[in-house]
Amino acid sequence: MPLLFVYDLTLLRGTLEACDEIRESGSSSWRLTLRQRSQEHRFTFDDVAYGNLSADQIAELRARRLLLNEAPRSAGVPTGAAPDSFLEALVQGVSTPLKIIGSPLPELWQSTKENPAEFATLARLVCVFELALSGTVEAVLRLDIAVRGNDAHVIFRGQRRQQYVNQEPAIITVEGTCHLAATP
Repeated sequence: MPLLFVYDLTLLRGTLEACDEIRESGSSSWRLTLRQRSQEHRFTFDDVAYGNLSADQIAELRARRLLLNEAPRSAGVPTGAAPDSFLEALVQGVSTPLKIIGSPLPELWQSTKENPAEFATLARLVCVFELALSGTVEAVLRLDIAVRGNDAHVIFRGQRRQQYVNQEPAIITVEGTCHLAATP
């Protein structure tokens, strides 16, 4: 059975080989045995530049939307410009299994706000999953999410897919605040 598995800062793609229940001292736990698919099957997507924005800058806009719930305009698109549906499509992700329409953090907060530690753990896993499936980054190098009142302070560093053999892959860095509570 093929599946996706997030552990720490890594999204793995693999096949479930075995699932065993272990019963000891009146409690049970489960042991899953996964076989990771080879690296050549990693998620890769064709990125494009648009106007004066490089593919890496568009990926940064996508990361800012996912992590901070920012619209492209507030993340570097000129103020006063007409809404750009093509840029919006690129920020969401064109040929990706997951489109980024907004941040998952405010909705997750609504169901876990009574336990900020649980929120931070789940938020990290969800964001790693979405950063990879949206084609934003190939590897998450750092992702810290700390609750401060009704906000989440996010520090992120991720590595894009290497485009050319003679060039190091781009690094995206995002730091800021995602407002978690709906404003009245």
